[in-house]
Amino acid sequence: MTNASNEETPLLGDGQRVDPGDASVLDDDAVCAAHRRRVIVVTFAMIILVDFAAFFSDAPQTKILEGVICNRYYGINNSTRGDGHAGISLIGDAAPDCTAGPVQAELATINQMLNTFTQLPGFFVAIPLGIAADRYGRRPVLFLTFIGALIQDFIAKAILWRPDLFTPRLIWLSSLASFVGGGSTVATAIVFLVVADVAAPQQRAQLFFTMTACERIGEIVGTPLCTLLMYNFGPWVPYILSAVLTTLGLAGNYIFMPETLQHKPVTSVPAGEEEHETVVEAETPLSNESNEQAQLTAKVPSFISKFRPLLKRNVIAVVIAFFVSSLGRQSSSFFLQYIHQRFGWSYEKVSP
Repeated sequence: MTNASNEETPLLGDGQRVDPGDASVLDDDAVCAAHRRRVIVVTFAMIILVDFAAFFSDAPQTKILEGVICNRYYGINNSTRGDGHAGISLIGDAAPDCTAGPVQAELATINQMLNTFTQLPGFFVAIPLGIAADRYGRRPVLFLTFIGALIQDFIAKAILWRPDLFTPRLIWLSSLASFVGGGSTVATAIVFLVVADVAAPQQRAQLFFTMTACERIGEIVGTPLCTLLMYNFGPWVPYILSAVLTTLGLAGNYIFMPETLQHKPVTSVPAGEEEHETVVEAETPLSNESNEQAQLTAKVPSFISKFRPLLKRNVIAVVIAFFVSSLGRQSSSFFLQYIHQRFGWSYEKVSP
């Protein structure tokens, strides 16, 4: 009896029992938590910097563009301005009236057509880049977005910096850079996708609302600070700072952001099914042309099936909501120009 009781008695006490798998599970949970925390922190920092930079760009670019158009309208040589490419030259002792109808009409045309051309590339490349993000990972698509944003920003600023060499409408060429990476449309979608990759389903709503709050931080802080810089240093200082902040935000996101795509393991086919398939293929051999046709017809339905999620009622409602929201954001530059012309306020005063 004593031997039996000794054999059944555990070597360790109840409080000292150790499951061999507990340590590895705890390590995996810690790694996953650190990975999730890193992704969320880097993403939120990138959102704040990029939106901060966006509000450093709208009003300065509009003012610089208006000055270029105004100088050309009144026949002033843009290369002889004494303000360091900061605004409008003088005609004698007085500044020209840049609220004139032809100047404002040209400014509205350039701005609204630029907004249209900037959004069009995302319409064509968003779905292919989304498929690429699911196949090759989020980081390659983020890198393309980063390169496209740098090219677009460089073209726009180069054209406005040398108005003696380039006409203002050439700024439309900067929208072609959105074909590389899809522009803000693809960047926004990838950011939400990255957060959804690492967040549990019950946490996604809270994180998405927090991301929206981060955008408002950039707007609340960036707009008055941009106005202050325009008052003291002219429009080119915040305009250049917008490029610096955008570069820091996108580059930091690409450097510190780990890959969040998790490839699903490929399920192996049972041996019996493989043998059955090989027997069928041996019994019914096909020619090369019929093989190509069969592969083509098989690829078409699989390609179409990728668009089936877009036909759901909830997805259609969300797409319409994003479309209306995008229209509202694009109208901000129009109201900026309208208030400037209607009330005669400077862009520094209109911007807040």
